[in-house]
Amino acid sequence: MRVLLDCDGVLADFVGYTLGMVNNLFNRDYKPRDIQKDSLDKVLTPAEWKYVRSAYDGMPCCRNIPWYPGAQEFLRRLLLKHSVRIVTTSFRTQGWEEQRRAWLAEVIDPRHVIFSDDKRDVEGNIIVEDSLANADRWALRHRRQALLMDRPWNKDMNSVAYGVGVYAYKGIEAYVNYLKEGDFIGR
Repeated sequence: MRVLLDCDGVLADFVGYTLGMVNNLFNRDYKPRDIQKDSLDKVLTPAEWKYVRSAYDGMPCCRNIPWYPGAQEFLRRLLLKHSVRIVTTSFRTQGWEEQRRAWLAEVIDPRHVIFSDDKRDVEGNIIVEDSLANADRWALRHRRQALLMDRPWNKDMNSVAYGVGVYAYKGIEAYVNYLKEGDFIGR
């Protein structure tokens, strides 16, 4: 089965790392729960957002973003049973895509990392997202399951159109392993 995983917010703690940089420089106390609908630029001031963009431009920051606890092991276990693709959006800074591929190369073949502005264009049997909007759009296009990774910025959102909310990697893994290749909504 082809499993699509978002990177930032599912595997990589982009929000935590980025807020840490901003908090240190601007003497702030942002927390991941402050993020609304997975959009940092709606919470940060223009000066803070400009700093974030410049910090990631050409610097090896992307490689410094930590994995969420248990994420590498989860990905390794999925790779044993499924064809996994990392589907992520580029941050559009110099070197981001190369750094992201290198960061993921610890666990997955960099050729299996797909950068896409519209994840609906990527074929798969299931997608795991931290963005309700991305999960819904993909599920509606493909009429397949989408799993929404439970994160502070999506706690108050409605359920995914064709999916379920999940709270931990073990839940995702169990659900994905339970599905069969042909499973989709409407059967």
